[in-house]
Amino acid sequence: MRISSDMLRRGLQERGVAVTVFGNVNGELNLSRLLFAGPVGAYDDGVVYLIEQDAPPAPAPPAQDGGGPAHKAPAEKKPPREGKIRSVAVISGAYDVDFIRRFEAVFIAEEAPPLTRLHNDIQSVFEKYDLWSNDLRHLLDTGSDVQGMIDIATRVLENPLVLQDSNFNVIAVSGEYAGNPKLEPILDQNNVPYMMMSARGAGARGSVAGSPEATGNVVPLQIVGRHALYTNIFQQGRFQYRLLVLEMNNELHASAATLLEFVSGYIQLAIGFVVDDAAEAAALPFFLKSILSGEVRDEGFIEQRLLEFGWKAEHQLLCARIRAELPDYKNRTMRFMSDRLTAIFPEACIFEYENSIAAFFNLSLAEPAPGGGKDAPDLAAAEKGVRSALTGFLQDNNMKAGLSNAFKGFGYLREYYTQAGVAGALGPRVKPYQWLHKFSDVKEIYILERCSSELPPRMICDPGLLRLRAYDEERGQELYHTLYVYLKNNLRAVSAAKELYIHRSTFLYRLDRIREITGMRFESDADQWYLLLSYKLLEQER
Repeated sequence: MRISSDMLRRGLQERGVAVTVFGNVNGELNLSRLLFAGPVGAYDDGVVYLIEQDAPPAPAPPAQDGGGPAHKAPAEKKPPREGKIRSVAVISGAYDVDFIRRFEAVFIAEEAPPLTRLHNDIQSVFEKYDLWSNDLRHLLDTGSDVQGMIDIATRVLENPLVLQDSNFNVIAVSGEYAGNPKLEPILDQNNVPYMMMSARGAGARGSVAGSPEATGNVVPLQIVGRHALYTNIFQQGRFQYRLLVLEMNNELHASAATLLEFVSGYIQLAIGFVVDDAAEAAALPFFLKSILSGEVRDEGFIEQRLLEFGWKAEHQLLCARIRAELPDYKNRTMRFMSDRLTAIFPEACIFEYENSIAAFFNLSLAEPAPGGGKDAPDLAAAEKGVRSALTGFLQDNNMKAGLSNAFKGFGYLREYYTQAGVAGALGPRVKPYQWLHKFSDVKEIYILERCSSELPPRMICDPGLLRLRAYDEERGQELYHTLYVYLKNNLRAVSAAKELYIHRSTFLYRLDRIREITGMRFESDADQWYLLLSYKLLEQER
């Protein structure tokens, strides 16, 4: 999972790494990976950069925590980018003042420990929260009760959690704090005044008064006798539950609010709720499911029905089929992921289908480009934005997806969903390191495999080509490759000879030999297409 700069700082402190902090350290979960980097270069957002610099000391700007002196090293000056880089630079050794000002947060490791130690310590912080997230997911997948999630969340938030329903009945409380008299004011329903219900319709997250994340949804200190954070859990737009963390043994840190909200997503799914069948039948996901299943096929009716949801036949769409990389994902986890995706892509229709997540992105309903007008979104930019945001989500949640070509009209929704599935199935064979696979990247493999699905490639390709390949293998010639280069260069002898590094007369001699051996003629487009396809099929066979 992603971590925050605050979580990184506290994790390093737990491992005995003292750091001096410059910049803004907060609880936003935006750091996804660790990279080595030099003092010069381009830097991305959302990364922990591990940097070593050698330079003589020089005065430094004041540290956030009033820490000791800093050091300055000469570095190549680059044009400043707009705004700070939303990443964390962890530096061992001397550093350049202008350089550290480029980052939102900079950690200077005191006593300049070796980079190998810093790397291992930072990686341990990421692994700690990955394990924690996996434990929550495992409880969800195995159908465990909410109590287990509350207990697991307690070890990271380092304070007791309490889950209440809308009437303030206590559903669960951190096991290690059960029976603690300090919790009585919050556990006793009769002692909880109406003030705690005042934010039912407000935002999802509350914060400690005066903290950078404060949104106004603060549990008053006089009610519980201590600082507290809460997040409201809504179901079908109605406030149903409240999850609180109380400041008891440890001070609530800057990441507490975002971690509490992260946990609440799992708890919301674990609690479950009764779905109103009539409401679901009227919903866009339900209707798209009926199209994918083949229950609804009439294109005119589909167009009329989708128009009721604001989707028009001239809108440009994109379809993704998302699957879990891990085999132990259960249906409830997929539902949770589809809900999270819906929050990221409000213009899309996203739902569970066939042990996967189906996502239809309406690019025409995306935010319009600046200056483009209300009804003129930049479709290319919208598609790029979908790919970028979806890739980040997949990486964070260890999932992979296939993406269809962009299309218009509703007559082939099922087929484009199939196309996305094909991309997801074949893509890892081409680029296994990628999270998102486009159909355009696997189209050649798909065509070749479909061609040879009933007959082996050697029975589909031109027999003369097989004779030519056998001739080369017996005599150590290169006529087979020569013909391929000739076809690839659209029968241009000069270009083919140049690519083969042979004289034109030598090439023409080879071409005559090819004709003698194979009896082929290459003049028609159909012959050229068939021969090129034959080459691809034989290459696949090898």
